[in-house]
Amino acid sequence: MDLTASQKRSSVWEINYRERVSLASRLVKDMLDDEVKKQQLKINIADRPEQLKCGFCDTPVHFSEHIQLGLYFKHRAAGKDEEVRSLHSSCPFYTGDDRHPLLAQIYSGEGRWHFDTKHLIASILERDPLCKLDSVQVEKYIINHDENTKRRPDVYFEDLQDGKWAIELTNHWMNPTIAVERAKFFRNNDINVIWLLSPKCHLNQDSMFRFTLFGLSGKPNTTSEISSHFNGYAMDDDASLISKQESKFNIKALLPTFYVNRTENKVEYNVEEVIVHFSELHKDSESNVPYLDHKGINYQKAKNELEAYKADERERKKQLERADTERKKREKEARIKAAEEASIHERKQRKLAKEQKAKELANSKIEYDKFCNELIANIKNLLDSDFDDLPIFEAIKKSDDMRLYQEDKVSRIRSLNSKNNFFNEQVLKSLSSLRGHVEYLVSHYDSIMTSEQHAIIQSQLNRIDYLSEPFDYSYVYKPILSLALNMFENMPNRLHESFYQEYWTQISHKIRRFSTAVSQEVEVMVKDSLKQAPIPSHITKVIGAHNMLNKTDFANINHTHMNNIEQLKHLYEHISHSNFS
Repeated sequence: MDLTASQKRSSVWEINYRERVSLASRLVKDMLDDEVKKQQLKINIADRPEQLKCGFCDTPVHFSEHIQLGLYFKHRAAGKDEEVRSLHSSCPFYTGDDRHPLLAQIYSGEGRWHFDTKHLIASILERDPLCKLDSVQVEKYIINHDENTKRRPDVYFEDLQDGKWAIELTNHWMNPTIAVERAKFFRNNDINVIWLLSPKCHLNQDSMFRFTLFGLSGKPNTTSEISSHFNGYAMDDDASLISKQESKFNIKALLPTFYVNRTENKVEYNVEEVIVHFSELHKDSESNVPYLDHKGINYQKAKNELEAYKADERERKKQLERADTERKKREKEARIKAAEEASIHERKQRKLAKEQKAKELANSKIEYDKFCNELIANIKNLLDSDFDDLPIFEAIKKSDDMRLYQEDKVSRIRSLNSKNNFFNEQVLKSLSSLRGHVEYLVSHYDSIMTSEQHAIIQSQLNRIDYLSEPFDYSYVYKPILSLALNMFENMPNRLHESFYQEYWTQISHKIRRFSTAVSQEVEVMVKDSLKQAPIPSHITKVIGAHNMLNKTDFANINHTHMNNIEQLKHLYEHISHSNFS
């Protein structure tokens, strides 16, 4: 074994000396620093070898000096003692087996913190002026003979007021049953216990952190009263550094401040950290778990605030529900009332509509009867008429008009009968008689003039239809009149000579209608001439039309028109001092 291995083993090897646990490395340092102490220890060991034993296998050890290894501890030889040989074979500090579970745990992160911290706290307490020097022990057995129980806290010490203290280091999850049994033991034996969390538990605020802060911070009870103070403690780098610097046992107090999270309807907390000396903690005679600031009051206040908030929320919800119920009730009543009013209004409307329909039906029946009576009277007159005294072309047209009249009235009567379910037997008989009379007239006049001869005359008339309609005489009267007068002189081909007179009559009829319109315009111009001079171009137009109309029989039958023309001539001569050609 080299020097490095020897120092590594001494740093984790616990030696029981005079029923107290010390690290081998610490004993070596004390002997190197104090030669007197070294020699006294040598004498004591020589006198009573059993007072210095291995903390693992509980067999005697002694120290030795080596040129390379220096001062170190080692096991005494077993000799022929088979029991000691067996204990040596399983002790890693004898065999030097670093793979032994104990050393593997100590050398790992979690086990190393636990091991180093308990010895660090013990070394600091031994220098703390408020702690009894001889009371500090690492993993001292505390026996309760009355209950026949015992516990071995990581560190035990007493203060100057004879108060007993136990330090329990917590680096990982602990079974709640075991933790509660330990707390109960310390409480029954009037020992103040500090559950000291590792930096890992403290920073991660894992389940052990919460269990220590809220579960092991007071005495369990079955009532609603809050007896816990909710103080937690940790030994991190800050607390360790200050403790080393001041040679006083300082720890980091973890103080939760409770508040109500109204968004999630629950009590939450923030943790305040304060480094304090153990003597600043208040002792709790009920739980034997000391505290710096009793946070149970703060928790109860937050809890009461949450309950009050929940009660307010429930009341507000009830008020909203009542308001909603009232609203729904009012809406229902309003719907019922609206439905009743709508039903009443609908019945009134139906009644009014029925009355209106009856009135309209009665009026329609009056109008229907009036229409039927007038139609019957008209049909009676039509049945007694024929068109033999008219030109054949006009007779045919009159017959067609009568046929259209008869078809229109039949359609109208059918529509009225279907729409209002009316019926008039007399008008139907009259229409039936009219239909027979129309069929006779049409067939009679068609037998006189064939459709071919009728079409010849109609095609000529279509060419001068403008004479029967209003138009701008200042532009088109000359060509249309010329066309009309030309039709007198040139008879259409294929027109039978028996219908020549019919042809002249129809053309003359068109020209007469045009001439009447011109005559009316002349009358207007003559009247206006009394107020202002007529426009020569208009006078010329009218007189020109007159000259052309002289070729027809219109001039012979309309003396008023001829008198108007003579006046226009006189006016025009007066204006222009010229004569007409």
